[in-house]
Amino acid sequence: MPRCDMGEIPTLCVIFDPPLVPRRGPGCPRMGAMPSLPLLLALLLPVLLGCPPDGRPELAVWETFERSLPIPMAGENPFDPNQIRVDVEFRRPGGTILTTPAFWFQGYERRLKPDGGEARMAVGAPEWRVRFTPTKPGEWRWRWIHTTAAGEVASEWERFVVGPNTDPARHGFVRRTPKDPRYLAFDDGTAFVPIGENLSWSGYAGTFEYDAWMAKLAASGATYIRLWMPSWDMGLVYPPATLEDWTARLDRAWQLDYVIELARQHGLYVMLSVQNHGPFDLDDFFGSGWGTNLYNAANGGPLAHPSEFFADPAAREIFRRYLRYVVARFGHSPHVFAWELWNEVDLTAQPATIDPVVDWHREMAQLLRALDPNQHLVTTSTSDELMTITAWTDSSPIETFPLLNTPIWELPEIDFVQLHSYQISGWNVQLPVARTLARMTGRLAQFGKPVLIGEAGIDFRGIAETLAEDPEGEGFHDIVWSGLFAGAIGSGMSWWWDGVVDPQDWYFHFEGLARLTAGVAFPQERFRQSVERVDGAPDVDAYVLSGSNTVLAWLKNGRHEYYHPD
Repeated sequence: MPRCDMGEIPTLCVIFDPPLVPRRGPGCPRMGAMPSLPLLLALLLPVLLGCPPDGRPELAVWETFERSLPIPMAGENPFDPNQIRVDVEFRRPGGTILTTPAFWFQGYERRLKPDGGEARMAVGAPEWRVRFTPTKPGEWRWRWIHTTAAGEVASEWERFVVGPNTDPARHGFVRRTPKDPRYLAFDDGTAFVPIGENLSWSGYAGTFEYDAWMAKLAASGATYIRLWMPSWDMGLVYPPATLEDWTARLDRAWQLDYVIELARQHGLYVMLSVQNHGPFDLDDFFGSGWGTNLYNAANGGPLAHPSEFFADPAAREIFRRYLRYVVARFGHSPHVFAWELWNEVDLTAQPATIDPVVDWHREMAQLLRALDPNQHLVTTSTSDELMTITAWTDSSPIETFPLLNTPIWELPEIDFVQLHSYQISGWNVQLPVARTLARMTGRLAQFGKPVLIGEAGIDFRGIAETLAEDPEGEGFHDIVWSGLFAGAIGSGMSWWWDGVVDPQDWYFHFEGLARLTAGVAFPQERFRQSVERVDGAPDVDAYVLSGSNTVLAWLKNGRHEYYHPD
């Protein structure tokens, strides 16, 4: 058989031996006995997929293609695409071309030091790399394009063959589904129900801590974690790096590689928050990072004040380069379920109006769409302080309460909205967890998009305060279960993973919800939410999702709250 190429119809010549019919077909040595069905399928499948029998698949659909690129460096900054730009084109079966940026890579090894800390040692020389995940079986072609001030150089097209997905654990990328705008599904149609918690950063033991945390989450049936890229952990644009050159923090990028791969191994999906509010926050209540922020003019950056970040052209250009690198390095993975542009953008120093913030979100979300061949979902988050205070004081109906960040949530480029909500028991503000989260989720659902309860807790002030108010994890349990029955896409995502959840071993709270939702086709069911009374049990609330083929119910003692055990 000749090699397949785009637009070519392959011819097939099969030799059966021993011969069954003593005659020869045109162009074939001889015809023979019918082989077994598995052998016949093995012979025919490559043709049906558009590739020759001798072109055995190198990987399957939704597996990662990764290559080192032999591209020389002549003193350029590999993080500035204006100096050196490396793009890689992938031609799908059928001819469509997808493009992804390449990235500058340095390998590392890790070890656990005697004092319990993580050490990372560079391995090998730095190099350009590409990562890409094919979504269709057949023969693919690829080439890299290297652009500098001297001009453009392109490599020859090379080929690789992709087989069909045969792994039941692989479902593809997470998408919004037109069947029900409140829920999400994978490429293969399987519902995605995020159940889990924040694992936003590690401590002194680094990635070794993720080894333990993620194994426990997976064993409990969890499906979701949220990661940050902060200065003290897996962030890139922080000292000792500079705004222009992030080489000094490539070990942190390697850590994030490791954690995303670990998520894949454990069947967990990551929402990656690429920027947190701290470096642009002047309020020390949560810890201001402006003093060491590389964007700060006092440190050689372009900004005299953090509120200028959203409109300043130089700041935007640096962030565009940052997003290009993030997509190039981590965007190959189906286990990155969404990009989160900000953690709690409303806690940054704000410009005079919200307009620059909205425009910034629009531009960066569109840029992610342009850079990312896999079109990951895009979101952001806010602290929702005023809505939470409204719930505390009950001064007006939540459903009509104006959200200060409405113009951001209304952007078509933002795929789903988020709720962050904490109670403050120490200030005598104690509300029924399930009912309160349901009201807030209902308010955000008015945007017609999926809702994620991205952060929730009994007390935002700290670990000791949370344990003092919720020593048995009753509030934690209600946060986990409330999310789905409040109309969100999954569980409520708790905070304090390292100081509360893990030391108290509260992972078992995820198990029931994981069992309840396993195999449920959420987008197809078109669930209707309600809270019902149970006959003969006036104190029991039944939180119900009624679907076309399925009814899910969570029965809860309405008198039992973390602050009032019954």
